[in-house]
Amino acid sequence: MGSKALNKLLLAFVVHFPGISVTSGRETPQQWLAGETDGTPHRAAAMEELLLLWIANRNEAFQPFEELFEEKNLAEKTVYRQVAELLPAYFATRR
Repeated sequence: MGSKALNKLLLAFVVHFPGISVTSGRETPQQWLAGETDGTPHRAAAMEELLLLWIANRNEAFQPFEELFEEKNLAEKTVYRQVAELLPAYFATRR
């Protein structure tokens, strides 16, 4: 999918699901993605949160909270679906 498409996905994710420093206006989504906390790059943190979003949307118990975990916009405008399709195969190799 390429780094450009992945960058677009991560940026869209942070725009739609911003952390406190972005919502408070201390950082833009781009600035946050370029940073790190305690040695962990924010890009890695965003990928982890993206994974949690994917898991939440597959869990029927989350249905009442669907509006909080809406992935439709990411799926329509980024490579989110393509990344999500690769996750089961990736985790199958991690046993």
